[in-house]
Amino acid sequence: MRDEKDLPMDADPSGDEIEIEFVDEDADVTSVVEQPREVEVTDERPAQNGVDDLKTELEHVREMYLRKLAEFDNFRKRVDRERGEDRRAGAEEFVKDLLPVLDNFERALEHSPC
Repeated sequence: MRDEKDLPMDADPSGDEIEIEFVDEDADVTSVVEQPREVEVTDERPAQNGVDDLKTELEHVREMYLRKLAEFDNFRKRVDRERGEDRRAGAEEFVKDLLPVLDNFERALEHSPC
C-alpha cells in the first residue's frame, strides 16, 4: 500500500478525477431542474445494482472527503507550527542585535557622573 506522502499534492489515490462545477446562484434554476420521471421497476436486480453502485460511490466520496479534511488539518497545524518557529527566530535575531546596544548603554552609565 502506498503512503500518502509518496503522492503529489494534487494526486487522487484512487486515480479518479475530481470535477468541480461552479453554479451561478443568480441563474434561473427552474429551467435547469428536470421534472421527475416515472420509472417502472420490472426487475429489482438492476435497481439493486444501481443502489450498490451508489453506495460504493458514496463511500468512495466520503473517504476522499475525510482524507482531504485530515490533509487540511495537518496543513493548518504545520502552518501554525512554522509561524511559531518564525516568531521565535525573529525574536532571537532581535535580541542578538539588541545586546551590543544594551552593553554600550551599561558602559556609558558606568562612566557617567550621576
